[in-house]
Amino acid sequence: MRLASFLLLLLIFFPLRLALTGTGPRDFVDMIRPTADAGLIVAAPADPATPGDDADEAALLETVALYPNTPNPFNPETEIAFDPPRTMPVSVAVYDIVGQPVTVLARGMVSAGHHAVIFDGHDLPPGTYFCKLSAPGVTQTRKMELLK
Repeated sequence: MRLASFLLLLLIFFPLRLALTGTGPRDFVDMIRPTADAGLIVAAPADPATPGDDADEAALLETVALYPNTPNPFNPETEIAFDPPRTMPVSVAVYDIVGQPVTVLARGMVSAGHHAVIFDGHDLPPGTYFCKLSAPGVTQTRKMELLK
């Protein structure tokens, strides 16, 4: 299942990564990091000239925190929390297993501090969904499981 999730993320984010930075596939694979809770964080560098710099990637992951949704697995609602370090434009969206957008939970300027949004999967089929947080210079993705 982890391999399938990894391949899905590659299919979703690889074309966007190439279009934005012009870097090769190895640079992209180096930017996917597993988390302790079996989720994945995908980070894009702020400066395309240094896509493989681990210090830059670590700094980006510390700028905006996207926490694992709770509960996970969930039925039918889950809370998605994130912490921007300063006021900035943020988008939080949910995608299905094939990468189709399901809903946008937050979009616009968000103040610094802790924020949480609720994802309601009441009308959705059970399965794997991905929560994607986008902010200037960083994109983070978390895997979510909807059970019925």
